[in-house]
Amino acid sequence: MKSAIEKAIDIAGGVNALARAVGVKQPSVSRWRKIGLVGVEHVPDVSAVTGIPAHELRPDKPKLFPHPSLARTGEVKGLYVPELRSDRDAI
Repeated sequence: MKSAIEKAIDIAGGVNALARAVGVKQPSVSRWRKIGLVGVEHVPDVSAVTGIPAHELRPDKPKLFPHPSLARTGEVKGLYVPELRSDRDAI
């Protein structure tokens, strides 16, 4: 099974193409492929270019890039605040 970075490289059209698309040099992308993880500061760009969700590119950083199923509306560090349906609910 391919890693998320390998999928990103394929989607972009190769190591050089991904590097150009996200504004880094080719050795950076090669390093990501070798270690299997995208540099944290480049995750948003790689995700935007390839469509691969950030949480898949850096599964080791769930606080920075939470899985969508864990990032419910109103949930902050375990505290759930229900979403208001109307202004009347706020009163």
